[in-house]
Amino acid sequence: MTPFTFTDFEREAAAIVDQARAKANALLQQALVEAENVRLRARAEGIAEGRALVEGRRGELVAAAERELVALSVRIAERIVKAEIALGRPVAEANLRKAIELAATKRNLVVRACSSEVERMRAQGVEAVADESVAPGGVIVETSEGRVDLEIRTQLDAIERGLLA
Repeated sequence: MTPFTFTDFEREAAAIVDQARAKANALLQQALVEAENVRLRARAEGIAEGRALVEGRRGELVAAAERELVALSVRIAERIVKAEIALGRPVAEANLRKAIELAATKRNLVVRACSSEVERMRAQGVEAVADESVAPGGVIVETSEGRVDLEIRTQLDAIERGLLA
């Protein structure tokens, strides 16, 4: 048996410390690589999550933009029709022809229009009744079977509903 010396003990302790340091460095390097992988995965998942949120929001924004565009188009159409009426164009007469076309029966018709339109209609031989609840350019034709409402606002509302459906 060899005698025990502190030099042997110091060498053995130094070797153990060196092995521990080497293991610690290896574990540290492995942890750094793992941490970078986790960071990259989290970033990729975050980007994918963000992309999914953007895609979902894009649909909402497009739908909102379409609704706004339709509303703007209807307002523009309304201004154009009002300008046509102001210029004296026969908008109510055109609506009357369309309403009579749509009426199931051509007998017992009651034509309602604003008073300024009634005078022009009567000048063309149409018997119309003044109704101030009907806006200029619009006309309502009533028959025993029903009512055809061709007021400008009613038509624009129908167009808007159709575009948004």
